[in-house]
Amino acid sequence: MKSYIGENIKRFRCLRNLTQENLSDKVGLTVNYIYMLEHGRRNPSIRVLRKISEILGVSMPLLTHNFNEPKNEVEKVLKDAYEIITKDSKGN
Repeated sequence: MKSYIGENIKRFRCLRNLTQENLSDKVGLTVNYIYMLEHGRRNPSIRVLRKISEILGVSMPLLTHNFNEPKNEVEKVLKDAYEIITKDSKGN
């Protein structure tokens, strides 16, 4: 799995104020498995990705999108907006 998929799982999990334990309970997996997904040490099946995307309320394409490499100006603007939103949501 590309590490950005794990980063996205963590990113959207945190935006939903879910802990790894909360997510693991909802998906039916261990906390350790969620940790390994988020750190790029495990490859999720399509079934697991689908379940995680449903719980996090995001589409699978969004969950698997590489936000770290903007391909064009629109993606760069979206990435910048996301960084501003997440910075604001953390109270910085």
